[in-house]
Amino acid sequence: MDWTLGRIACVGLLIADEVRPPREQTLIDRKEAKILHQFWKTVREEDYLIGHNLRSFDLPFIWARSVIHRVRPTFRFDLRRYSTVRLFDTMEVWANWESRHNAKLNLLAQVFRCGAKRGRGEDLYRWWKKGNSTRSRSIAWRMCG
Repeated sequence: MDWTLGRIACVGLLIADEVRPPREQTLIDRKEAKILHQFWKTVREEDYLIGHNLRSFDLPFIWARSVIHRVRPTFRFDLRRYSTVRLFDTMEVWANWESRHNAKLNLLAQVFRCGAKRGRGEDLYRWWKKGNSTRSRSIAWRMCG
């Protein structure tokens, strides 16, 4: 996806710490800038981020869209290859940082019996475009979370 022309419709987070039980959070709004503000307010520099293709796609995309909307990021991600200091990219680590060995999220989820991917971006876009925010929020969590 082109970072210049694409847009963020939702961000799904599972927030876990040592004190509270894990909680789900879906950032969704018709205004992309509002989602970006919420993201930067929610994610802190000291957080440890885990995701699939996070280093090569999600975080650079969020950064680029923030710049376009003039939303000031609260910190800069360390996106150095081979580093797992504040970021664990399941796709890259599983493939030992060799792109020819990259595995799809759905495949890894099935192999490790973690469930399966529950939706596609096109589905969310269709529901989002209809403007049904209540339905979109529940669909967004199932797909983004």
